[in-house]
Amino acid sequence: MTVVVQTPYNAHIANGVTTLFGFDFQLLDAADLQVSLDGAVQSTGFSIAGIGVQSGGSITFAVAPASNVLVEIQRLIPLARSIDYQLNGDLPSDQVDRDFDRLWQALQDAAYFAGLTVGLPAGDTAAPVILPSVANRANTFFAFDSLGQAIAALGVPSVPVTAFAATLLDDMNAAGARATLGLGSAATESVVPVNKGGTGQTTALGIESILPINQARVDVASAATVNLTTGAASTDHINITGTTTITAFTVAAGRTIFVRFAGALTLTNNANIVTQSGANIVTAAGDTCILRATAANVVEVLAYTRGIPQALGDGQAWQSITGSRAL
Repeated sequence: MTVVVQTPYNAHIANGVTTLFGFDFQLLDAADLQVSLDGAVQSTGFSIAGIGVQSGGSITFAVAPASNVLVEIQRLIPLARSIDYQLNGDLPSDQVDRDFDRLWQALQDAAYFAGLTVGLPAGDTAAPVILPSVANRANTFFAFDSLGQAIAALGVPSVPVTAFAATLLDDMNAAGARATLGLGSAATESVVPVNKGGTGQTTALGIESILPINQARVDVASAATVNLTTGAASTDHINITGTTTITAFTVAAGRTIFVRFAGALTLTNNANIVTQSGANIVTAAGDTCILRATAANVVEVLAYTRGIPQALGDGQAWQSITGSRAL
């Protein structure tokens, strides 16, 4: 018998009622058939019809598979031979023909499943590509190096995932990711106006609500050293009251603070307060500035804006002082 080109695999979705499922490839031995339900191989509970029929056959379950279960039927011929031809013995043509048929069917099986694997194009210079060992690839990401070889991406330089991205990707849930990004709790809410792209209703916290200018502003009294660690622990939007000259701030590194001044005082330029001009700034009511803590207790005045234009000195025009630094 000739061996025609066939695909040794069929799949069906059960409906909870049907018990008979067909296959359209030739099966020479019942032991060559593998039946699976949702990936679990079944060894009993069904019968096979159509063995030896070139166009295929069917299986019938004693109990109908549950609805939406994936029924897979595939031919898997073992790469072994049980027939042993004896020297000067009989050579039955039907037995020889069947042996040769099984060889070709086994090749069909191998070719089908080889086609399901990830492969390299012909002539690929990276071949063979070998995966890292189990110990090296566990809990990592599949990636390729500059030579096209498989590597386990650990989130360090020279691989696709940066160290910071790795700290985010290993978070097990949204709460962990928010903590890594410093966004706080999802339960925090804010009303975003319609003219700012919101609905006017209470919505989940957005980027606009975490900017200092959109946070609740608190009053902090002026002093030689203004303590923002205790005076503004929960906000980066402050209103400095009083007229005491300020020579330093107590503040953690990395904070960016939006400041409004309620009155006239002197912001002293020194090693702890770095102004854009290098000179002291005499404030007035309504003036605003942005402070960035470049180190613990060291701030830089990134921008300063006059609330009401005023002369900065004899002969000078009315103007605003502004400055910027990359955040």
